[in-house]
Parts: sequence; structure tokens; C-alpha cells
Amino acid sequence: SIKWTRLQLHNDTGLRKRRKPNAWNAFTSQKLNEANQALPVGQRWKLTTFIAEYGQELTTGYCRLSVSEKEKLRGKVQNLRENHVKIVRSNPKALQKQVNAMFNNMEKEVRTSSFSGCDITSRTGVEGFYIAVRGDVEHFHESKIFYTPRARSFIKASSSHG
Repeated sequence: SIKWTRLQLHNDTGLRKRRKPNAWNAFTSQKLNEANQALPVGQRWKLTTFIAEYGQELTTGYCRLSVSEKEKLRGKVQNLRENHVKIVRSNPKALQKQVNAMFNNMEKEVRTSSFSGCDITSRTGVEGFYIAVRGDVEHFHESKIFYTPRARSFIKASSSHG
């Protein structure tokens, strides 16, 4: 769809205008987290039922907050938004092709002469290895690894016990 394509291309930047952080939402979320801390996973409050049950107490507590306390709550939310890592979702086959292409290019750069007859190791004096794996256990991608000859000997020497 067009929406999915835009999200993939732009990583959700500039597609929607975010409202500034709301102190009430931050306050109720904080109180919900505090209430749920002592509860086991299956018995935790959902936000809507928590507000329905404790709405009067939440409203009273929120009204007692000073302007600076409300601003602190807004600042925490803004900080969370700014530090949030955006993840682009992709279908597994396209992701596998992308990883394969990236590793082929990296391996070619390391192993072949690209600038005046020198490979990257000769130019920089750096030996290295690259590993790429998926972050979950049930992934559909094989791990990718390649290394320069000296990096291979370093790995063998550092992993042997004798």
C-alpha cells in the first residue's frame, strides 16, 4: 500500500505531526506503572480500567501538581520520544536480500583492490571481521560472517584454551 511504502521510505519522519507531550497522559501513565509494579503479569491494570477505577484520585492528584512538576512530566515524555529508536519493518525476503547485498559489497571492498591497487586492509592497516545475525531466535536468515586472514588467526588464537 502507499502508506506502507511511505513508512518504509521515510521511516515515519514528517508523515504526521506530533502533538506536544501531555502532562495528564504522562501523569496517569506514571501512576499506572507504579500500581502495576507489584502485580504479577496476568493481573496488571489496563489504562482504561485503571482510570475508570481511580479517576477521582487521579484527578485530585493531578490538580495538586505544580506547574514545574507538570513541566517535568512533559519533559520526560519529550525525552522518551527523542531517544526512541525507530525500527523499519521489512518483509523477511527483502531483508535477506538487503543483508546479502550489503555483505557482498563489504566483502568485495575488503578483499579486492578498489583504490590504486590496494584493498582496505592495505590502505588502513586494519584487519577485521563482520557478523550479522537476526535479533530473535526463530529467524529465517542465515548468519553472515567474513573476515580478513589476520582476523581469522586472531579469533582462533583468542578462542583456544592452550
